[in-house]
Amino acid sequence: MNNSFNAKYDILKAHPEYSTRSFHEKTDPERNNFCRDRDRIIYSKEFRRLGGKTQVFVSGFDDHIRNRLTHTLEVSQISQTLTNIFGLNNHLAEAISLAHDVGHTPFGHTGEKVLSCFTNNCDSKYGVKINDDSDLGFKHNWQAIKVVSSLEKISDQYEGLNLSNFTLWGILNHSSLAYKPCQYQNMARCHYLNYHKECHLHNYCQELTHYNNYYTNIHSKQSWTLEGLIVAQADEIAQRHHDIEDGLLAGIIDKQIFLDFFYETFKNDLKENEKSLIMNIKNSNNINNNLHNIASLVIRLYSSNLKENSYEELDKLIRDYNIKNKIDFNEHKENIFTETKIFDLINFNQEFQIKDSKFKEFLKNNILYSHLAQSMDGKAIYIIRKLISAYVNNPMQLPDNTVKVLYKNYLST
Repeated sequence: MNNSFNAKYDILKAHPEYSTRSFHEKTDPERNNFCRDRDRIIYSKEFRRLGGKTQVFVSGFDDHIRNRLTHTLEVSQISQTLTNIFGLNNHLAEAISLAHDVGHTPFGHTGEKVLSCFTNNCDSKYGVKINDDSDLGFKHNWQAIKVVSSLEKISDQYEGLNLSNFTLWGILNHSSLAYKPCQYQNMARCHYLNYHKECHLHNYCQELTHYNNYYTNIHSKQSWTLEGLIVAQADEIAQRHHDIEDGLLAGIIDKQIFLDFFYETFKNDLKENEKSLIMNIKNSNNINNNLHNIASLVIRLYSSNLKENSYEELDKLIRDYNIKNKIDFNEHKENIFTETKIFDLINFNQEFQIKDSKFKEFLKNNILYSHLAQSMDGKAIYIIRKLISAYVNNPMQLPDNTVKVLYKNYLST
C-alpha cells in the first residue's frame, strides 16, 4: 500500500477554522481547534480509565490481551495512517480516535448490553424502574458524547470539554446511532422477561431517550467530516485484527483453521507476496513473528480495499459537485449530507463487505461464542448486576462527586 500524501483530496480536508464550539473561546496561537480537542481528551479522567476496561476477556486473564486503551491507540494509528494517505486532517482523526470509546463500559459490548437492558426496564431483577420515558437507554457512542459534553469538566462556565462539532460528530458516528430491533420480541428467547405472558415493552427496550439533549448540536449538516468516516472504518479494522490475535493468544482458535478460512475468503484480494506470507505463517511456530505478520496482513488487506474504493467515491464526489477548493467543499457540505450516502464515501467495495461479513461471523462463532469467551461474559454480567444492586440498595457507596451530581440533578427536577 502506497502511503504517499494524496494532494488531490486536500480540498476535502476538515479545516479547524470551519469548526465551532458550543461555548466561545479565544484562539490558541500554537494549537488549532483539533489539537486542543486532542489534548483535552488525553488529559481527561475518562481517557485514563480506558486502561482498566477490558473487552472480551476480564481483567487479569492475560496481560498481553488488549484493553480499551490499547484498542484506542491502535484505532488512532490506523486512522492517522489512512488520513495521511488521503491527504486529510490527521489531527482531527487523532482527536476522534482517542475519544471514540470513552463512553464504553468495562467488559466490552456485554457490559453495554447489560446497562442497556437495565436502563430500559428490561431487566427487572433490581426492583427499580425508570419511570421517566425521556431518560431511557445506554449506548457507548452516545455515552461518549455525554462524557465529553457533560461529565468531564474544565471550566466553571460550562460542563464538558467544549470539543469542536467536527470532533463530536466523529465520536458519535463511529458506531450506529440506534440499536437493531430487539431480537427477543414477543418473548422468543428473552432472558429477562420470560416470566411474563407477554413483553409490555413492545420492542422499545432499546430506547435512547436519555441522550436526546445531546442530539441537536452534533447533527448539524455541517458537522460531518471524512476524517470521522475514516475513524469508523479504522475501528472496524482494529477490531478484526485484535479479535484474531487475542483468540490465538488465548488458544481459542487454531492457527491453521484461521489461516485456511482467511485464505479461502480473501484469496482473490490477496497479492502473491501476501499468499506467500500466509504459507510462511502456517509453517512457523514463532508466535511473536506470527502475530506481527497476521496484524500486518489484515490491516494491509483491509486498508488497500478501503483506499481503492474510496478513491473512486471521492473522485465522483468532486466531479458531481464541481469542487475546486476547500471553500467549494464547505459550501456544498449540507447538500452532500442530504443528497449523498456519506458513509459510502469512505468504505469497502460491496464484494469486500460481503466477504468481511462472512469473516466477522467466523470470528464471532469461533472466538466470541467459545466456552472461554462466554464464561468471561458470564462473569462480566454477574459483576455488573451485583454492582447495580449494591448501588441501588445503598447509593452512598458511590463516589462522593457522583452522589453530589445525583443530588443536584434530583433537586433540579
